[in-house]
Amino acid sequence: MSRIAIGSCVLAVSLVPFSQLPAFAVDDIYVNGNLSVNMGVEVGAAVVASPGANYGFGRVDLTSGDNTGDTVFGEVYVRPTLGFNLKVTPESTLHGLVAGVGQATLGEGDQAGYTNSGSRRIDLDQLYFGFRHDAAGGKEGGGWTYDLSAGRQKVQVGDGFLIWDGHFDSTRDGAYFGAPRTAFDLAVVAKAESANWAIQGFAMENDADGGKTGFAGGDVVYTGDFGTIGFLTGAVVGTDAANSLDRAGLKLVSARVRNIKTPVDNLSLNGEFTYQFGSSGEGDREAYGWFAQAVYALQDVAWSPVLSYRYSRFSGDSNGNDGVNNAFDPLFYGAGGGWGTWFQGEVRTASIYCSTRTRLHMKSSLPSSQPRRSAPGSFTITTT
Repeated sequence: MSRIAIGSCVLAVSLVPFSQLPAFAVDDIYVNGNLSVNMGVEVGAAVVASPGANYGFGRVDLTSGDNTGDTVFGEVYVRPTLGFNLKVTPESTLHGLVAGVGQATLGEGDQAGYTNSGSRRIDLDQLYFGFRHDAAGGKEGGGWTYDLSAGRQKVQVGDGFLIWDGHFDSTRDGAYFGAPRTAFDLAVVAKAESANWAIQGFAMENDADGGKTGFAGGDVVYTGDFGTIGFLTGAVVGTDAANSLDRAGLKLVSARVRNIKTPVDNLSLNGEFTYQFGSSGEGDREAYGWFAQAVYALQDVAWSPVLSYRYSRFSGDSNGNDGVNNAFDPLFYGAGGGWGTWFQGEVRTASIYCSTRTRLHMKSSLPSSQPRRSAPGSFTITTT
C-alpha cells in the first residue's frame, strides 16, 4: 500500500505484506448442565518496508532519539481467549471472558518510532464479567435483551470513528502496526437491544500510553429497511494530569448513518458528523470532524469485491492565542469498519499521524469479507 501526504504531517510509503488469521473459536469445549466454556486464538504477523519516512528525513526512534533512516520491520502476536456462559435461569445468563496477548516487534521498528526490536510483551488483554437477561423472548424472539458488563473489555460505537481502541500499542508493548490490543483498562457497559433498536451507556478509561482518559456517554441506534442511523453523546470525565493531551472539559455529539440504501442497486452510503465543544482551564473548545462514503458491491463477481470512496475532514486550530481550541480530537478511533474502509489509524500506521485541520480522500477495492488488518488496493491522499 502507499500513503501520500501534503502538508505538515509525517509521510511514509510502505510495502506491507500482512497476514492475520481470524479468531478460531471452539465453542462448547466443555459443557456441564447450564455451563458452557469456549476457547479461541488469534494469530497475526506483518512484514513492513518503509522508505522515505518523514519526507525522507528518516525514522526517529522515540525511545533513543536515534535516526535509523528507512525501516524494515516485522511484527507478530498471539491472542488466546477463554470465555464462559452460565445459565442461572432460562432467561438469564452470567458470562465472562479472559484474553491474554503476546506481541513483539522485530527489526528496526515501526515508521513512527513508537516501537523497536526491544518492544515485546506478554500481558492480560481482557478480563470482564457480565449478566445478560432476555425479556419477552429476547431480541431474537421479538422482545429485548439486556446486558450489563464490567472489567477490562472492548467498547465500540459505529465503525470506530470515535470509540474503538482503548489501548495504544507503543514502546513497551510492540506490534504497533498490527495493534492486537483494543480493550479499555476499565469499562462498564449497559446495553438494551431489540430487533431494531440498540441502546448502550458506557463509562471507560483507556491505558496510560493513550492518555488515561476517562469517558462516559450513551449511544442509540435504529436499524430499518432503509439502513442504520445512530446518535452518540458523551464527555471526558477525567484525564491524567501527566499526559500532554488537552482533553479536560471535552464534550461531543455525533450522528451517523450506515448502509443507507439508494435507488441504485448495490450502492449504499455511510457517514458521520461529530461536533466537539466544552471549556476547561485551557480555554474553550469548538471543533468538528466528519466523513461521507459511497460503497458499491459487485455481488456477481468472484469474491464479491466492494468499491468505495470516502472523503473525511477535520477542523484544526490555526490560532493558538485566541482562547478557543478548534483542533478535532479523534479520541479512541480505530478499525471497526475494517481496513480499506478508511479509519484514521490506517493513515497513522503508515506514519501520517495527524487528525486535525485535515481533508482526506480514499478510494479502495477489497473483498467484502476482508479481515480488519489487511488493506489491498487502497490509495490515500491527505491534505492539511
